[in-house]
Amino acid sequence: MSEETPELSTYEQMQAIREQIAREEPYISEKQALENLAEEIKNSNPTQYQQLQHVQRVYPYLRRVRRDGDCFYRAFLLGLFEWSSKQVS
Repeated sequence: MSEETPELSTYEQMQAIREQIAREEPYISEKQALENLAEEIKNSNPTQYQQLQHVQRVYPYLRRVRRDGDCFYRAFLLGLFEWSSKQVS
């Protein structure tokens, strides 16, 4: 019988975690009211809560992006596509 090496065991654990995250979190969420985020941080960080009140006046909603290393590119491109679709119409 062959024993598992620690590296293989760690790799398999990481792979299992990635698969679980892929099942539970979409790459990009549907639009959510910014009020949801405000309620999440209201008690934990009053300063950010106050700042978010100002942001809500300009941006009424948000989309959550899966944090997987490519999230910046995904969020940037989605913002670019949404902006360009508003410019065309």
